[in-house]
Amino acid sequence: MEGSGLVAPPAEWYKSRPDEYTPGHRYIVPEGTKYRVTSVKPLNAEEKKGSRGRRVRSVSGFLRRSRADEEQEMPVVPDARYVPLYEGRMVHQF
Repeated sequence: MEGSGLVAPPAEWYKSRPDEYTPGHRYIVPEGTKYRVTSVKPLNAEEKKGSRGRRVRSVSGFLRRSRADEEQEMPVVPDARYVPLYEGRMVHQF
């Protein structure tokens, strides 16, 4: 733990717990002024979105096996730094 954030364990830690974690991938799709999270790669993922060139972003990591089917569930990125957001939630700091 560093200050008010934390660093996620390395990939080997998640791989050693296959009953709890599974590899996962999510896409963050810009839609107007909002974003949609999906596990299915959008067909036009490589095209620029709007005049600002907003693109689909992808996140790869590990999901809790019990929640892996939930579309909005974001994977934990191994070795990534996370900081508090609100109400005990953590956010990946890019």
